[in-house]
This record gives sequence, C-alpha cells and structure tokens, in this order.
Amino acid sequence: MANEVSERIRALMIEEGFTAKLQAKSFHVTCSFGVAIANRAPWNSESILASADQALYAAKNSGRNKVLTADIIGAKLESQS
Repeated sequence: MANEVSERIRALMIEEGFTAKLQAKSFHVTCSFGVAIANRAPWNSESILASADQALYAAKNSGRNKVLTADIIGAKLESQS
C-alpha cells in the first residue's frame, strides 16, 4: 500500500507545474521515496526507519524520481518505477 501511495504522489508531482513568484519562472519537481516493509519478525521502528532511509538514498543515487522498497530482512532493494 505504501509503495502505491508513494508512486501516485510521485506521478502527480511530475505532472504539476510550479511557479517561483520572485523569478516568474515555472518548473517541475520530482520526488524520490524510500519505503520499508516489515513483513517478517524481528523488526522495530529503528530498523524500519533505517531501511526506508537506505531505500530513499538508493533511489536518489540511482537516478532519482522513483520509489524503492526495502525488505527489512536482508535490506534487498526492489525498484517500483
């Protein structure tokens, strides 16, 4: 569910145009997301946040504008977009 919500937000942000009031220029914004899914024990809030953070930086370092999911056990990263 979190991956789908993140992907929808990411797609909507690409389509949305923004304008800088001071410079009167329009621009587009991209988003990267790291999602952690804890579907096996043991896990805790710190390990979930660390895994989501790792997935976020992996998304940024692999070209940005994507959603990556981290598997808590093994920290395997799977591309969602």
